[in-house]
Amino acid sequence: HEVVWSNIVPPTYASLWWKDIRDLEVCIEARSWIEEAIVRRLGNGVLTRFWTDKWLGESPLCVQFPRLYSLSLHKLATVAEMVTVSVDNIRVWNLQWRRNLFQWEEDEVSHLVVLLDNVVLSNEEDSWRWVLDPEGCFSVKSTFVMFSREIVE
Repeated sequence: HEVVWSNIVPPTYASLWWKDIRDLEVCIEARSWIEEAIVRRLGNGVLTRFWTDKWLGESPLCVQFPRLYSLSLHKLATVAEMVTVSVDNIRVWNLQWRRNLFQWEEDEVSHLVVLLDNVVLSNEEDSWRWVLDPEGCFSVKSTFVMFSREIVE
């Protein structure tokens, strides 16, 4: 008699593929809260990615300006690589695009430049800041408090 083995002995473990997918989902969720808890403290801009690090506003510039990011020639550039500072301390942002922009995209650039006008560079090295702690330093306690609040809500 021919019988399918899985009908006789039911699988005791989920498919390894499903386990990997579930683990990936957990990893993505973990990354999400970590990304919310850290921000770049801008110093000289050498270590901060212009488009992909959260350093200007509540989210990375690639999230705030997705169209401009998709058109940028310098997706991986740092803040320091994207700005030129003259002798008299005038900043020029090196925003370069892979094609000519439409008017609405130019309007987006204008909005971006308004944000960039407030940027202050220093001689200090860029660093990470843990937003869950008033001192900006990671602590298990601050993380525990954050998760405790989420459970209550």
